[in-house]
Amino acid sequence: MIVPLVHDNEIVLYRSGSLDVLRRLSGHDRHVLAVAFSPDGTRLISGGEDKTLRIWDVATGREVAVLHAHEYTITGITFSPDGDFVASGALDNTIRFWDSGH
Repeated sequence: MIVPLVHDNEIVLYRSGSLDVLRRLSGHDRHVLAVAFSPDGTRLISGGEDKTLRIWDVATGREVAVLHAHEYTITGITFSPDGDFVASGALDNTIRFWDSGH
């Protein structure tokens, strides 16, 4: 199992039960406040103070997409059960839905 740990604007992926760093995901300009794995575990989505959603390929650490999502800080994100859509919520009390590109 892979476990994400957020440190400011970077996401570090660890192997569960060890201190082995698998990947470092960098791209956000400000603090990351929310992360979620796709149901199949192949993608990770992140969002935060820079108001962007970033979709990452977990195996390679490559940034797949950047969505300029909200006018305020993103505080929550999740994938739909089939992984086809993403929902994001922000401090402006909005929820938006996105095609995950999966």
